[in-house]
Amino acid sequence: MNYKKCIDNLYSLPRGRHLTNRENLIKILHMLNKPQSEFEYIHVAGTNGKGSVCLYLESCLINCKQQVGLFTSPHLVKINERIRINGVDIDDNDFTRIFCKVENLIRKNTQKGLSYPTFFEFIYIIAMVYFNERGVRFAIVEAGIGGLNDTTNIIDRPLISIITAISLDHTEILGNSLDLIAKEKAGIIKEGCPVIYYSNHQMIQTIINEKAQKLGCEVYALKASDIENINICSKKIDFSLNNMYHNRYDVILNTNALYQVVNSSLFILAIEAIKTAIKDISPDHMTFRSTVLQSAKSASWHGRMEEVCEHIYIDGAHNTAAITAFTHIINSCFDKVDLYLIFAVGKEKDYQTMIRELCTLSNLKGVIITRTGEPNSADIKEIKDFFEENWNGLIYSTYNIKEALSEGKEWIKDKGILCCIGSLYLAGSIKRILGGTTND
Repeated sequence: MNYKKCIDNLYSLPRGRHLTNRENLIKILHMLNKPQSEFEYIHVAGTNGKGSVCLYLESCLINCKQQVGLFTSPHLVKINERIRINGVDIDDNDFTRIFCKVENLIRKNTQKGLSYPTFFEFIYIIAMVYFNERGVRFAIVEAGIGGLNDTTNIIDRPLISIITAISLDHTEILGNSLDLIAKEKAGIIKEGCPVIYYSNHQMIQTIINEKAQKLGCEVYALKASDIENINICSKKIDFSLNNMYHNRYDVILNTNALYQVVNSSLFILAIEAIKTAIKDISPDHMTFRSTVLQSAKSASWHGRMEEVCEHIYIDGAHNTAAITAFTHIINSCFDKVDLYLIFAVGKEKDYQTMIRELCTLSNLKGVIITRTGEPNSADIKEIKDFFEENWNGLIYSTYNIKEALSEGKEWIKDKGILCCIGSLYLAGSIKRILGGTTND
């Protein structure tokens, strides 16, 4: 089987990340000699910020000369982006080889009750096998949806569990209230394993703290008051972090994405907890601190206020909390320039609240509405009608993302910025059009 056939087979599988058959998945991994148990498993869940925290951790552990696997989702351009070691995506040959190995195992054992995994389960299995084959010491694993019932939550003892900011998203799966979602995210907490989390919501704090206390876990909570002296300019943020280790970190980030202040702070708490558990990841305290700060400064994030070419940004903001964070960035850094948007969103999202938030931007001059490219994309006419109800500016719509980008370029003409938001699928399509390799 070649790579293309392998990818075609994957996309023929059920796509829901909430459809995990845990018993079947555990059987498959057991037959593969439980690869997920052969390295230090760093588990990351949450609503917003998971991918960024994962990338910070990857950068720092690589800089500490460790062998590091990273499993994230979704991909922007090519499926291989979801699985990488030391910053390098799995190549087509290894991806295809491991896919065939797993598929052959399943086919040979169908009489024993083994069934095909879902799309997300299959990619997760490939990642675990690949990491084990290559002898990674640390595997940073981003949960798909939720936590308790997520495919990635089959490890008994992760090295640490990290829970990023929690807000309403995937409510059709996780529940339509913050307490239900928080309980689902807290499902990654395991007995005796350190927990690192951030929340400024008392109820969420209580849920996580009570679960951690019940399981005898040490808790490292990031509080808003730990972060001081935030200074933001066009493409840089600096701030001070005082954490529970009584170490002050003066952090510089090469980004204008204000939400990365919380994500980078969570990363620092997490890497400190890892260093406490595994002393030999860095030779001495001062070298370690320097590595942490350099990793925070040099990290980059695809699809998170990423300037893909001059005056054009993509941001995967796809829920209300992320859109609020996006508007903060615009008001802080780009309030003096004309703002134009390309907007696409999934139909299951609370897009009415998202649109209302975007319409508060005083420098918004034009909006181009398109589709995400996925079957669950919201109806263009409905989105356009709702924008028109809340805003009187220039609105254009097209089903063709390439046309949307071409129109947006004409609108800005070097005197404004164009931001492509609402969906990571939209962000991936824009990257492909501007020079990505393939679009799965």
